[in-house]
Amino acid sequence: MAQFIAYNESVEVSGEAVLSLINGMQNFKNIGLKILKKFGIENPQLGKWYSQQKWLNAFEEISKKVGNRTLFVIGQKIPETAIFPPDVKSVKQILSLLDTAYHANHRYGDIGAYKFKSISENSGIMTCSNPYPCDFDEGIITSLVKKYNTTDRFVKLMHEPETCRKNGDDICNYLIEW
Repeated sequence: MAQFIAYNESVEVSGEAVLSLINGMQNFKNIGLKILKKFGIENPQLGKWYSQQKWLNAFEEISKKVGNRTLFVIGQKIPETAIFPPDVKSVKQILSLLDTAYHANHRYGDIGAYKFKSISENSGIMTCSNPYPCDFDEGIITSLVKKYNTTDRFVKLMHEPETCRKNGDDICNYLIEW
């Protein structure tokens, strides 16, 4: 399924996740708030729930008006505001729990998934099958790896070219090395 289209129109996303959009807009928070308001999300708050499709509409607008780099930065802010499992100690653990965190921040229907497969001590493949933009997922993954990386190794994220939601495919695969 293509990005920006909710799998189910009844799905809701947590205010914690929605606030990452505003945090990711940094110096352009007012633009982010205006875009959210345009799609019916006003004054997002922790502990509240919002239409996923409206949030996805805001992502699409940001992609068109501000650019995909901003979607990447918004994704990087997700671990700062969204609900994540506590007591995570490693990159492999957080990547394996990303789907759990994703489901904790959504409710009421099919939302897709994140599936991590370890390849070696410092690498793995993340399969993203969700309606979010690729750049957003890349920001989330990069931020999580950097946060839990205990080595001095550089984080490398490569989008495998065979499938991509930007092209209407159902999934994106990412090779991750740290």
